[in-house]
Amino acid sequence: MKNLDHVKVQVVDTPNILLKSKQDGFDFVANPYTGCPYACKYCYASFMRRFSKHKEPWGEFVDVKKWKNPINKSKIEGKRILISSVTDPYKPFEEKYKVVRKLLKELSDADCEVVIQTKSDLILRDIDILKKMKNVTVAISLCSLNEKVAQDLEAGLSVASRLNTLKKLHKNNIKTTLAISPLMPELTDWKAIIEQTKDFVDEYTFEALTLRNEFKPAIINYVWQNFHDVYPEYLVLYKGEPENYWGDLAQEIGDYCKQSQIKYSKIVFPYTATDTAKINLWK
Repeated sequence: MKNLDHVKVQVVDTPNILLKSKQDGFDFVANPYTGCPYACKYCYASFMRRFSKHKEPWGEFVDVKKWKNPINKSKIEGKRILISSVTDPYKPFEEKYKVVRKLLKELSDADCEVVIQTKSDLILRDIDILKKMKNVTVAISLCSLNEKVAQDLEAGLSVASRLNTLKKLHKNNIKTTLAISPLMPELTDWKAIIEQTKDFVDEYTFEALTLRNEFKPAIINYVWQNFHDVYPEYLVLYKGEPENYWGDLAQEIGDYCKQSQIKYSKIVFPYTATDTAKINLWK
């Protein structure tokens, strides 16, 4: 993990930590932080900077949220809650501020489903709370088994550490999801990822690499510099017309999982590089 001394951190007050979710499949979302120091090169959440008052670049500011109102347990009964949608909840600053731990304590006896998305092994600190929760899933994302790719694209967040986190969660009977995301064309060996993890992962999700706004040139240039042989494929997929590439790949993944008895909950791929429509297969 890169040095974080340059990151501006401030504590902000918010009335409520839970908000109505606009994300498919979830009723509420909680983002205990605004901003993320990981600043993965493909991160779609960098758009959040526009809605903050920060002048710092994405990845160089973090707001720590402190909420005044306790969660109304009756309003979330039977609902599905996501932690978090636009930031990794277990960033290094969580060691000091413990706002995610506070949130989990509030939710620990709630009659709802909670899904936590992270890349960090800091979640293992909270296994004691997770084991008390009625219905919780931890989703770890991974785009490659290649540690160099993790160093280059994901702020050095270790692949080995994420796999070990999944193993420990599974050992403690906590449901695990591995999000193979972003699935990078010709670079993400999704079959190898499944074969290496299927003994300690309960289900999988798949989401394609999408290239928008300012990070599109950065990813295209990264592929050119490091994976020159697949660069022409990226030009077709992200600057041209990919024909039915994503549809064929979605079908291949679905068939493989069914034949191998691998549980998956969704495949989210674009129809084309510029289409807003999605191939969204839910099981």
